[in-house]
Amino acid sequence: MNFLNPFVLFGLAAASIPIILHLINLQRQKKVDFSTLKFLKELQQSSIRKLKLKQWLLLLLRTLLIIFAVLAFARPTINKVLPGLTDYSNTSMIILLDNTYSMDVSDENGNRFRQAKNELNKLVSSLKEGDQAIVIPISSNKPIQNYNWTNSRDKLTSDISELKIGTNKPNLEKSLKFASILFDEAVNVNKQLFIITDNQKNIIDELDTNQIINGNLPIVVNQIGKSSKKEFNNISIDSVRVLSSMVQKDRPIELEIFVTNWSNKKLTDNSVAVQFNETKVAQSTFTIAPQESQNFILSAKPDNSGPVSVRVSIENDEVLIDNNYFLTLNIPIKPNVLVYSDYENLFLKSVLDNLFEFNSISGFNFTQNLESISNRFNNNIILIVDKKSLSNNEINGLQKTLAKNINIILFAPIENVDTFIESADKLNLNINELTRYEPSAAEFSNYDKLHPLFEGVFVGDNSENQTIESPKLMAELSNSNGRAIIETPSGNFLSEVSVGESNLLYYSVPLVPKWSDFVSTGLFPTLVYKSIDYLNTLNNHKSNVSANSLKVPTSLTSSNKFEIKPPNGTSLFVDANKVGDSYVLDIQEKSEFGNYYVYNNNKQLVAY
Repeated sequence: MNFLNPFVLFGLAAASIPIILHLINLQRQKKVDFSTLKFLKELQQSSIRKLKLKQWLLLLLRTLLIIFAVLAFARPTINKVLPGLTDYSNTSMIILLDNTYSMDVSDENGNRFRQAKNELNKLVSSLKEGDQAIVIPISSNKPIQNYNWTNSRDKLTSDISELKIGTNKPNLEKSLKFASILFDEAVNVNKQLFIITDNQKNIIDELDTNQIINGNLPIVVNQIGKSSKKEFNNISIDSVRVLSSMVQKDRPIELEIFVTNWSNKKLTDNSVAVQFNETKVAQSTFTIAPQESQNFILSAKPDNSGPVSVRVSIENDEVLIDNNYFLTLNIPIKPNVLVYSDYENLFLKSVLDNLFEFNSISGFNFTQNLESISNRFNNNIILIVDKKSLSNNEINGLQKTLAKNINIILFAPIENVDTFIESADKLNLNINELTRYEPSAAEFSNYDKLHPLFEGVFVGDNSENQTIESPKLMAELSNSNGRAIIETPSGNFLSEVSVGESNLLYYSVPLVPKWSDFVSTGLFPTLVYKSIDYLNTLNNHKSNVSANSLKVPTSLTSSNKFEIKPPNGTSLFVDANKVGDSYVLDIQEKSEFGNYYVYNNNKQLVAY
């Protein structure tokens, strides 16, 4: 017979406690003197024998209780075959494998990830008939449904051979929760959890396993590289943040880069570089103390429109896999501006003529047909609405246009104001009553200086006190919803609201001198250009591909056919399922480092 917890057998010494107490009680007899035995009841010899028998039985039961409790905690197993019993206690085993970046280094014993897989294979080879196991890599975004119990050593060995260093953020806590759920489905009473890891601080530290896993479950941590004397120099790029709120061709884009020195010594003259489409565009050097994190800013100009593949890299060290960081800048192409209006407003036309002449827009047209606009599948259209009045049907049409992922610049109407106020909530606007400023005109009262429309306007040490030119406002239909960009005494002169995947910029005055002198100020062409530029930039910021499934709004495509381009450039064509107002694409786990792009059937980028 063997014991799974043999050290518990030392507790058998506790079985002597009842015997010792019994012997002590025998020594505690007291001698009592009686003046006479006349009134004592005579005891029969048989009664005394019964009393002693009860005492000995009670002693035996107390001793056996302690012995059996200790044996139970020692978890005995039978080595030899007995009738009706097996010769082995079958085990359900889950192994959590650390497949993070730090495992892809080599020490005196070779590559650590290869060492971990060897240890994993040893555990699998020790499995006997009736045992079952699951292997869970902690750097993976696979759902729990992908992990199933198996007693096939051949399958486990095959799965281990296919394991690679993960490209996802490691999550030991999630892996432990998976293990806890899967253990509830195990067929064997004996359960064991193994964690094979190099025990990096960002993986193990500050994680209370008892809060996730049953405290009575044995957990064995197999630390790879524990005996190694080698010290590694490793700087990682933790993240990269785009500081520029509006990205455009031939304009500097600022990137904030965050790095950490995981080494135990100071590292000097480290080089970091930025590449746009595999061309180096910026570089810098830095010095970093041990266990220190730093951030610094590099800027560069993209020289083309469309998706720009960005790679931020540091010079090679022992851990190569965290020396690169990938992202995509989708530089907007020049937009096509459509003006929905009853007539050609000369002020607006003059501004658009100048923007076209200076190559800031690809073209513009005035139209009175709103339906033709809402039927387009083109995400580089900006719609300007300058109507004398807006009926309920026209507002419904604008709502449909926004649903097609077309952004809108809307100027307040002149006529049928009550209809506009009642129906504007369909555009996510909360329009106040018409305000007339009499006898003196009103001016701007506040600005959102952090809004991208004002990027580069309020600068310097005196930015808090800086203002912009304010027109004279005689009347306005202010909005009280959304993000206030420019405010007036009665509400928002310029505000931004979101409607689904689209954005709308609302101006509280029409383009006529009767309401304000806005069109005759230098602010008017600047804000029109900035508004077009800003909305065009929003058109090119699609959601990232970051999971096993991706939702693409139907407004971005007219078909369920998509093309996925991984870093190696080999296209994968998939048919998506339509769920509600979105197409859902199944994205396999991304095993390559780099940028992934998703195009619709018209070769337009819809996600990255």
